[in-house]
Amino acid sequence: MTRAIVFANGDCSDYVRSLVQISSTDFLVCADGGIRHCRAAGLQPDLLVGDFDSIDHDAAQLVARGQIECLNFPPEKNASDLELTFDTLCDRSIDEVVLLGVSGGRTDHFLFNWQLAGSRAWPFNLRVVDDFVDAYLVSKARPLSLAPPLKQTFSVIPLVSNATGVGVSGAKYPLDNACLPLGSTLGLSNVVTGSRLQVSVEQGIVMVMLAHEDKP
Repeated sequence: MTRAIVFANGDCSDYVRSLVQISSTDFLVCADGGIRHCRAAGLQPDLLVGDFDSIDHDAAQLVARGQIECLNFPPEKNASDLELTFDTLCDRSIDEVVLLGVSGGRTDHFLFNWQLAGSRAWPFNLRVVDDFVDAYLVSKARPLSLAPPLKQTFSVIPLVSNATGVGVSGAKYPLDNACLPLGSTLGLSNVVTGSRLQVSVEQGIVMVMLAHEDKP
């Protein structure tokens, strides 16, 4: 199973990186300025994607020396560096993508990043981690089954469209064939009560967000 760790250019703390447990077998991908997070962890990226307007001098030197595979796009383009990164990974043999650095910074970038994550059913499992939540994308083809701690707080949120046929089991407030309209708070702040949390959806895409309750 091939896992890609994607570093975007938002906030990415040591705490977040520790949750992901990056290993030598992971494929490390940086969306432009996200390379700073990869290098801060003492890691060498395998792929850099973007217009390279946000990379620092040291990263630029790595690029100039040809030490990183690069996909360089013009500054005037119709997609963000992160969307271009995701599109690139769709054409590679990737089973799971873990996205870091998605939150923080400008509010418009923050919202676009999260909407992008839920904008389509990607051909890989998608996990998004920031300082507050550990999130998983759920579609009809990719239901979720996890074993989080009992009493773990979580939410089920449709990001870009209505979700129907939503099922949630192993929780204080189960759902069966429910409809979650875009903007509804029906799926907000549930609690894990069973040995496994299971979430499925018939139409649409939802994000299951588990709150970090042990954050220092």
